[in-house]
Amino acid sequence: MKRAYLILAFNIIGLVSYSQSPDTIRDSKAYKLSYDEFQNQYGTDDTSAALIDLFFSKRDEKAFGQMTMLPLSTGVTLIMPPVGVYLMAISTPIFVNGLIVQSKYSRKKLLAALNNYHDNQALSLSHQKKVTNLLELNAENEAEALKLTQLEMLKAGITKNNLSRN
Repeated sequence: MKRAYLILAFNIIGLVSYSQSPDTIRDSKAYKLSYDEFQNQYGTDDTSAALIDLFFSKRDEKAFGQMTMLPLSTGVTLIMPPVGVYLMAISTPIFVNGLIVQSKYSRKKLLAALNNYHDNQALSLSHQKKVTNLLELNAENEAEALKLTQLEMLKAGITKNNLSRN
C-alpha cells in the first residue's frame, strides 16, 4: 500500500512539474535570486547596482528591524504585562509598516524595475530620486576613501624619508 502511495505521489509531482512551461519555471526562479546573484545577472551598470542595493537594504535592514519589535514586545508582555501592553500598542504599527516596506521592496518588484530599466533606460520617479541619492553617497564615500588612502601613503612616504635620512 505504501508503495502505491509513493508511486502516486511521484506521478503527481511529475505531472505538475511537466505541466509548467519553461518560462514559468525560469521566471519563478528569477525571484528567488540572492543579492550576489542579482548583482551578477542584472547589475550591469552603476544604476542597476544601486537599484539592487536600494531594494535589498530597504527589505533586509529596515523592514526586518521594524518587524522584530512586535515579537520582542510580546515576550515582554508575558513577563511584565502592564509594560508589555504599551509596548505592543507602539510596536504594532511599526510592525505593519515593516510589512508594507517588505512588500513594497519585494524581489518581484525589483526584478520588474530592473527589467523596465534595461528595456526603457528609465526608472520611476521615486526610484530615480533614491538611486541618484545613493549614487551620490557612494561617490562621496569613494572620494573620501581615496583621500584617506593618499594621506596614508603620504604619511608612509614621509616616514620612509625620515628613516632613510637617519
